[in-house]
Amino acid sequence: INRAKKPMVPLLCANMQFSNEDTPLGHSDDSLEALHSETEQSGKYLFDYIIRVLPSGDKAAIFGLLGDDVLMPDTFPVEFSVNYLKVQGLVNKLRLVEKADVVICLMHAALSIDSGGEASGAIADLAKNVWGIDLICAGHSHIAGGTQVKYRLALCDWTTTIIEAGDELNFVAKADLDMIDTENPIITTEIIPVDDTIAGDTAIDATVDGFIAD
Repeated sequence: INRAKKPMVPLLCANMQFSNEDTPLGHSDDSLEALHSETEQSGKYLFDYIIRVLPSGDKAAIFGLLGDDVLMPDTFPVEFSVNYLKVQGLVNKLRLVEKADVVICLMHAALSIDSGGEASGAIADLAKNVWGIDLICAGHSHIAGGTQVKYRLALCDWTTTIIEAGDELNFVAKADLDMIDTENPIITTEIIPVDDTIAGDTAIDATVDGFIAD
């Protein structure tokens, strides 16, 4: 992160647990922890969440999660745990304190969608146990598709949309949010194949052509 060209795309992960051990190993994550902040702050690059104001004036909150079913040995001693109560607390804060109109989660964890659209795995479990997330943009399982998952308690009529865009840049996932009703936005999703029918960026094409010519 320190060597990356700045400014850089915000890195989002709200469920990192840094080590508190006063040992050489326990302090080996100190440099990473020094780059972390709850939300955007000068000199920090790793955040729990960010807030963006859309052209419509609606406010979007985006947070990240890494599933505890994803092995990340190179981050040790940092650990990752998905605690539904803590995630619910964060979502509540985004809704009530940050006044977000829409909440989006970027989550790297397991997801399966069967032929009937029924979802399972860590991402589906999150949607079943935390209400208030409008959209989960999934990664890890490399499936291309989307579905909707209802919150598990009948007393709360909440549905979360999930979308994942396959792998190896074969697809782009698109989600359109209709914010006419901010308490119940209408979300439509689309999986778009990436092939030669999509025109390339002229500047990038010119750069690639230059490499080919050399």
